[in-house]
Amino acid sequence: MGAMKKVSMTLLALMTFAFLGSSEVIIYKQNITWTTVGNGSVSSKLMTGWFVIGSITNGPIAQVDLFKGKGQFTVQYPETWQIANPSKGPNGSCMVIAVQTLGIGSVTAKGVNSTNEIGLIDTMRLAKVLTVTGSDLIATNQIPTFDFYSGTLTYDHADTFNANFQSWSFNEVIGMLRTNLLSKGYVEQ
Repeated sequence: MGAMKKVSMTLLALMTFAFLGSSEVIIYKQNITWTTVGNGSVSSKLMTGWFVIGSITNGPIAQVDLFKGKGQFTVQYPETWQIANPSKGPNGSCMVIAVQTLGIGSVTAKGVNSTNEIGLIDTMRLAKVLTVTGSDLIATNQIPTFDFYSGTLTYDHADTFNANFQSWSFNEVIGMLRTNLLSKGYVEQ
């Protein structure tokens, strides 16, 4: 078999593997400031970590919140959420993610869509950067607090591409993030 034919067969096999094993795991890196007002004080903490979307069309989603200063992380699976891509007319569309918070309120992330590679042969229109804003009123033990959220979600091309190329499921991605953090000494809360 000629060298060119071997290369063509190898490329065809890779493309077939990628097509058959394609998935839609989307990974964003998050950088969010969480400010709490209540009980006579104001406090802020920085949440880094990841926001993982299992499928742009029907979920699930998870937030892996990393609190570096405390050496802790949490994995949250919001129950009520929506992802939409409202049209901006001839100028394209934007991506909006809305997540209902624990109290009364919501957090939204908004950004302008563009075409992005999510796997070997897969592309998708999604926002590269989403601006996060939101607030939440929580009454715990009769002491109300008001939480504000602001920051960004930034599309993680390398991790998204790798997860989809490897055909990792949503649960496998969350499991790998969890295992990686635990191996680095972080404690899950």
